[in-house]
Amino acid sequence: MQRKLITIAGCVLLALGGISAIVFSREYFARLILGAASRATLAQTQATKYKVVQVYYPSDSALLCTPEQIDMHKDRVVLVDQLVRAWLSQLASQRVTLESRTLQAASIAQPGGIVLLSFNGPLLREDWSSKQKILCLQSLSKTLQGLNVRAVQLLCNHETMSDVHIDLSAPLPVDD
Repeated sequence: MQRKLITIAGCVLLALGGISAIVFSREYFARLILGAASRATLAQTQATKYKVVQVYYPSDSALLCTPEQIDMHKDRVVLVDQLVRAWLSQLASQRVTLESRTLQAASIAQPGGIVLLSFNGPLLREDWSSKQKILCLQSLSKTLQGLNVRAVQLLCNHETMSDVHIDLSAPLPVDD
């Protein structure tokens, strides 16, 4: 009888040991896997390439620029979106525009390499001179240089933007 109790107690201890070993090994492997995942995420974060680009904005009679750090995404539409948002931010900080303008959508027409930018309102103020308007458009064009795009079509609420002084019905060229 005593031998039977020792055998049963031994079996219970072995079972408890086995269960704790399984729980421990699962927790160990979970930590190992999660640790590897977090290391992979860290490696991806470190592998993200940032580049300092020049964002141009109009001044009294010339274009000025400021460096901005952007994420060099593989998708050109994302790059265009980032650059235009940085450009709009620069216009607002330099008080070039009185009203806040936001980018609603950005896309690229693939065959022609034409960037379509839709804003929540007109970019060019009515009280600006033609020279001020041209400088503003040149600053956008110069900011987008190097993205392998040919032209920019400006839209206001997804329709062709219009202006009294400048014909915006045709895409504006981006010189590389």
